[in-house]
Order: sequence, then C-alpha cells, then structure tokens
Amino acid sequence: FLTILFTSDSGFFRLEGADNPGIVHKITTALVKHGLSIERLGTDQEIAPYGGTTLFKMTALASAESPLAQQFDALAI
Repeated sequence: FLTILFTSDSGFFRLEGADNPGIVHKITTALVKHGLSIERLGTDQEIAPYGGTTLFKMTALASAESPLAQQFDALAI
C-alpha cells in the first residue's frame, strides 16, 4: 500500500507492506536520484493479523531545494 502526495517541491508518502531487507535503502536512493531530501522519516513493524508476516510501515516528508521536473512521476519512484 503506497500513498503519495507531492507538490512542486515537497511531498508526503506512506508505505505499508511485507517487510524485506533494503526497503529504506531503496526508497531513499530513489528520492536522492530525483533531488529530494528527507525532512522527517518514521518506521514501524507489526505482525500481520493473518498469515504471521511482518508488516513494514514507513511515513516520510521529503522536499527539494528547487521545483521538481515537470515530468516527475512520484509513482515511478
């Protein structure tokens, strides 16, 4: 589950899904690639109510020093 809300120079996103190694690295690498900096970042884990899988949750606020490129697609991150 991914929620993304971006303006021309900042945005909020929330990610929820099965936990696996490297999630934070993958997300932060993609943000840096597009010139975004993380202002706030929070993570949490919990056991899924069905199946016993560990769920990973991340919320973050990111910003850019200059407006994002017009072709910027937050869902492509």
